[in-house]
Amino acid sequence: MEMNRILGAAIFVTGAVLLGFAYAAANAPLEEYTGHYSNETMWFYTIGIAAVIGGGLHSTLGDKN
Repeated sequence: MEMNRILGAAIFVTGAVLLGFAYAAANAPLEEYTGHYSNETMWFYTIGIAAVIGGGLHSTLGDKN
């Protein structure tokens, strides 16, 4: 049971780090100038959000045995 919570927390933290990278990339001078996000920035946002949601759910609602 404890291992599921640790795994969920690790996935959650990884997602938060990816969202931090996405935020930093979105504030890059070229992306602010053009107003368009690169594909890499969008992938960071997408995977980061999915990891935060998935990790949080796995940590809280995971296997309760």
